[in-house]
Amino acid sequence: MLLSLVLPQINPYMMVARIDALHVELGAEVRPGSRILDVSIDLGPVVPHDCPPAAYYRIVARDHAWLRRLDVALGDQPSSGDLLALFSLDPDEPLAARPGRFLRVSVAQILPPAGWVRA
Repeated sequence: MLLSLVLPQINPYMMVARIDALHVELGAEVRPGSRILDVSIDLGPVVPHDCPPAAYYRIVARDHAWLRRLDVALGDQPSSGDLLALFSLDPDEPLAARPGRFLRVSVAQILPPAGWVRA
């Protein structure tokens, strides 16, 4: 069965998210807990803030699957609901079929590497 990964609506005010890191390569196996990608969301244009309006998130697999097609690259800015990738439950499954369901994921807010600065 094919599984689609779409960009979840992480924040009700988000317009797009920037792809900051890809943690899985084409053809790679992912297991529950495997990092898939990191995104950042800039809320500056839509919500006034008294702090930096960017938030960083990591999308992590909750299914055991194989990455079969990647539809985004570093720096891309997909919208909520856009297709990011296709996974399959079998590493050799043909890609001609329609996805049977969404890949199950967890989304966690993270600190970007630059946020870990020693004083």
